[in-house]
Amino acid sequence: MFLKLRATSNINKMVELDERVYNFIKVQGPVVPMQVAKHIESDSFLASAVLSGLLNNKKLRMSTAALGSSRLYYIPGQEKAVGDL
Repeated sequence: MFLKLRATSNINKMVELDERVYNFIKVQGPVVPMQVAKHIESDSFLASAVLSGLLNNKKLRMSTAALGSSRLYYIPGQEKAVGDL
């Protein structure tokens, strides 16, 4: 029972983190993983994992353009903002 509650709690935290990152990109526009890491007060490894999950769920897209060596992640409809960078 304890493990089931703990797993449910972790899933809820990940859903909340996904929503937090999605809403950040919605307001901020295209971002690189380090911007997300700073926003969620974590490291780029976790930020990249969240971005990858949102990308796999088709909530985000990844640009072919990059800032430095990092690809830009954006919400469908923000393509013009990617081109402006």
